[in-house]
Amino acid sequence: MTGQGRTQGKSCWLGFPGTPSSWEEMLPAWSAACHQPPHDISVLFHPKAMPTAACWFCLASPEVEKHLVVSIGTHCYLALAKGGLSPDHVLILPIGHYQSMVELASEVVEEVNQYKAVLQKFFRARDKRCVVYERNYRSQHLQLQVVPIPQQSCSTEDIKEAFIVQAQEQQIELLEIPEHSALKQIVQPGTPYFYVELDNGEKLFHRIGKNFPLQFGREVLASEAILGMPGRADWRRCQTEREEEAAAAQDFRRAFEPFDFAQVD
Repeated sequence: MTGQGRTQGKSCWLGFPGTPSSWEEMLPAWSAACHQPPHDISVLFHPKAMPTAACWFCLASPEVEKHLVVSIGTHCYLALAKGGLSPDHVLILPIGHYQSMVELASEVVEEVNQYKAVLQKFFRARDKRCVVYERNYRSQHLQLQVVPIPQQSCSTEDIKEAFIVQAQEQQIELLEIPEHSALKQIVQPGTPYFYVELDNGEKLFHRIGKNFPLQFGREVLASEAILGMPGRADWRRCQTEREEEAAAAQDFRRAFEPFDFAQVD
């Protein structure tokens, strides 16, 4: 575990001695710890973006489906996507409540980038390239979607073209933004937007007005041009039983462990 979650010379988790035997044990312990001094969960929440209702993605929330969690860092965590496009479709989520990338504190952005980097290495070792996208529209908590695409299926240029073509067909203006530009430089907090980042660093951005298709990112990646599974464009049609989800999370956790900077000693 990075930061205060690691203790020199002994196994620990979030600063406490010992190692939980399962993630089902870890999350209740984490939640309880955050509500006791000196751990103050309020520092994890953006002061202007407290959840207005029960949030499915704040890690301390009882609504979190903890069996999907595969890694916990200091500021962010990874979870398998419910009804994912593939068994290794994952989400990068802030532990505290932030609505979008442009609202993240600098230390949270840093860890998001860490997770993106290690996921790219992880998928590259499996001959896959990953596409990252965010839809900040009709959502309460940031969900950064990370979708692996087999390299033999298509090139990065094919993926970029698929997004542009489908955007044009739906009258969505996708703009290319400079590789090293931060979203904060082009959009203000509270502004709805969609953006996608390709594995070569290229980024496409759309400022949402109204009537944006909620499944746009999935529709493009599920299309015949990319993954060839258009029937999986809607996550609600792709859900499996809890036991299957838990088994898939366990498989991913085991495979990802050598790349996981947040692993306990």
